[in-house]
Amino acid sequence: MKRIAITTLETYRKYLAGDEWTTQQSVIDALVVPFQGNAYTRIGSAFHAIVEQGESVVEELPEMGKFRVTVDGWPVIFNEEQVAMALKYRAKLPYAFHEEWIGREFDTPSMLIWVHGRVDVLHGIFVRDIKTKYSAVKFADYADSAQWKFYLDLTGLDTFYFDLFEFPNYKIDKHGYDVSSLGIRPYGAIECIRYKGMERDNHQLVCDFTDFVVKNNLTTYLKDRAF
Repeated sequence: MKRIAITTLETYRKYLAGDEWTTQQSVIDALVVPFQGNAYTRIGSAFHAIVEQGESVVEELPEMGKFRVTVDGWPVIFNEEQVAMALKYRAKLPYAFHEEWIGREFDTPSMLIWVHGRVDVLHGIFVRDIKTKYSAVKFADYADSAQWKFYLDLTGLDTFYFDLFEFPNYKIDKHGYDVSSLGIRPYGAIECIRYKGMERDNHQLVCDFTDFVVKNNLTTYLKDRAF
């Protein structure tokens, strides 16, 4: 059975919705081009590593007020305020499960396909997703997202929260992996709740996506289910 990530389905949803930054080529690239990661994603992974593992992943540097968290061999540099905020968030979720893989098969007219994703935080009856941001947050980007709908569908839970943390004035060419000169701005959690017809909407998006894949001769780029 072939598989597809929820993140790729979200790229496809944004393309269908007419997002100005998401083209048909963006969808094809999500399938064809292996994602290598970048400063944006690794800063986010480092922040989440503190939430997941606590102070054990934080290394204090000789420079006053600077701390290092290494992700995939890449050192991310935070300041004391940023580390404290991640630890404070962690303290609120003492019994949470982190980085949980979820998935299930969807039967579409084009194929049977496994849809999967990795949940940042499972805390009781809630799903939470931590996102580090580098510009002002547009709340509609999250309310309209397919991510929370599939995560609730696949976990059987009813409530999802996006927990957003912005590094104001971050510039990738200037700051790279060092955000210690910046502040950090937490946003109120964005709550997303299961609604009647959500599963139908998810199934339709998967059907549309697999039809897109077949029509564009992209089936060979779908990976086999690995778990």
